[in-house]
Amino acid sequence: ETADFSTRKAPMKMKRSSSLGSDGKVYSEKVELLFDVGAFPLFSRELLTRASIAAAGYYSIPNIRVEAKALITSSPPKNLYRGLGMSQSLFATETHFSRLAELAQHNPGEWKQEYSHIRELPTGARPKEIPLNQLLEEVMENSDFYRKHAAYEQIKKRRSSVKAAKRYLRGIGISSGFTGNGFTLRSDAKRAWSIKVRLDKQDQLAIYCGDLTVPVTIQRIWKKRAYEILGIAEENVEIVAGDTDSLPDSGPMMLSSAISVYTNLVARCCKQIRKQRFNHPLPLEVRRGFGSLKKSSWDETSFSGNPFVGYSWGAVVVETELDVLTLMPEIRGVWGVFDAGKIYDNDYAVSIAESSIFEALAWSMGEQKFTPRYYQEYSLESHEQLSFRLPPVDVRFVSGEKGLPGGITPLAEALVPSAFVSALCQATGAYFDRLPITPEIIQSYLEER
Repeated sequence: ETADFSTRKAPMKMKRSSSLGSDGKVYSEKVELLFDVGAFPLFSRELLTRASIAAAGYYSIPNIRVEAKALITSSPPKNLYRGLGMSQSLFATETHFSRLAELAQHNPGEWKQEYSHIRELPTGARPKEIPLNQLLEEVMENSDFYRKHAAYEQIKKRRSSVKAAKRYLRGIGISSGFTGNGFTLRSDAKRAWSIKVRLDKQDQLAIYCGDLTVPVTIQRIWKKRAYEILGIAEENVEIVAGDTDSLPDSGPMMLSSAISVYTNLVARCCKQIRKQRFNHPLPLEVRRGFGSLKKSSWDETSFSGNPFVGYSWGAVVVETELDVLTLMPEIRGVWGVFDAGKIYDNDYAVSIAESSIFEALAWSMGEQKFTPRYYQEYSLESHEQLSFRLPPVDVRFVSGEKGLPGGITPLAEALVPSAFVSALCQATGAYFDRLPITPEIIQSYLEER
């Protein structure tokens, strides 16, 4: 019952057609997205908007058409998982473009770098900085991508069949892209979401955030920002949550809003108090909401402009190994380089990225929380104790001292599955176009070759 009726990500089917020129460039695309949103749709418009943006990616395609639809079915309602449609759509987009790079007979890393020299996104948004070329160059160097990809490609071409291989098949894949922070839709309800900060006569600072469940690490970041701006010791800062009848409605804690949006609102409140602190009597109270943020240029009707409060960028490489007897994939290594704006706590950011990578790998292989994950095995001493075989993961951040803070978890979960599937495609010579990937699915694809 848990497996059948627990909430899940909204399943998505993408149909994508591309015209590839003799010069290896893509000149036109038609993309169709279909989401199963269950019996009671939640945030469907936001889901379709974000998925459509991810479907276009950062590739400058001269002619592209994207159609996104949500289908109401009798299945249980789908939960609002991280990314809200961007992870599924970005997986399909990056997997498809890795396949196009192979058809164009280009190294996928170099091919992506050719498209990374851009100034604006397909929606017309012009972020202050698009660091994709730097991220791709660094992640390929860290993972030794060029050498490994060339070696595995030669082995694949010389191999007559999978059966002719030795015990293991190996491959390496790469993916890159961005995720958006905050909601795209500017509804009246959203403008009402706010944060309130109050400084009393005893120099005690209270941050009121409605009924939000704020992670402990995010609370520390808010207190640190209050100290940096107002000079108030962190022990004198209190995070107050409770009933929205007496506290501000701060909206939902999702889409990286905790770090990218709410942290910015807390800083704005503290800066306003700093201006008034020695000119007005205490207590001082300041409220800032989404309406006080920089006005977005996003036009929902024409689907143009800047849809997000901020962007998180990343590039990921996954190296995998497939046992030809069990058809069970094993991860030999994962390398990730991310630009998520200002990083307040590097150790916390790295741990979040690593845990997201492991979750993305488990999702890619169809494993659930109530079943042993792929990196677990029973120890020889006791079959009741699990010993973990975590693959080596290398995570690095760039530009950690500037810009608005951005989300890390949605980015890692969006890029890892595509890199994993691309690695599996190189290892087997089959072209997988779905998630999750299980030994049974691998067997069926190999039989079709």
